[in-house]
Amino acid sequence: PLLDNTAYTVSITASVSDEIVSKTSSFRTGYIEKPIQISPKIMAAEDLASPLLRHTFFTGAVISHATLYVSGNCLFRPFINGAAITNNFVIGTKGVARALNVTSLLTSDNNTLGLWLMKDTKDYKNETPYVQCGLHFCTIDGESITIDLSSDWFYKNSPITVTEVGEVYDNRVSIDKWCDSYSSI
Repeated sequence: PLLDNTAYTVSITASVSDEIVSKTSSFRTGYIEKPIQISPKIMAAEDLASPLLRHTFFTGAVISHATLYVSGNCLFRPFINGAAITNNFVIGTKGVARALNVTSLLTSDNNTLGLWLMKDTKDYKNETPYVQCGLHFCTIDGESITIDLSSDWFYKNSPITVTEVGEVYDNRVSIDKWCDSYSSI
């Protein structure tokens, strides 16, 4: 049986013709017995097509490993301290959180979680985009901490607008460093 919050390695070896092929992958389980706390719906207060959301928090410890759990009704792209966690927008999965390893992005000081949300261009008239998330980490001293992400979100519209003909990116309103820890926007 898999254990909560544990790193596992999987190795697969196969024989292809006369050649032996091996692949190795690793993953960390979430919390099976006691689910991680997920926030209520997080969204911009206005009906923005593609809001930038930002939440700053303090860890106060050296992190051994950290996981961001995210689900939503839209496309989203998560950032920590100005660094993108994913290369592209992720398709939201209502009620099923994606687990993203963010260990290398957190500091023992102030940190900022940024979420760039965007309505699905196939259904641009849908409800206001929202996400639900939880950020959990363990310190090198073995302490287990969940960051409260239920309030204190700052939001601003992104340079993207979505219409019936697709999305438009207006570089004139681009916001540099919008989710850095000490950003003033």
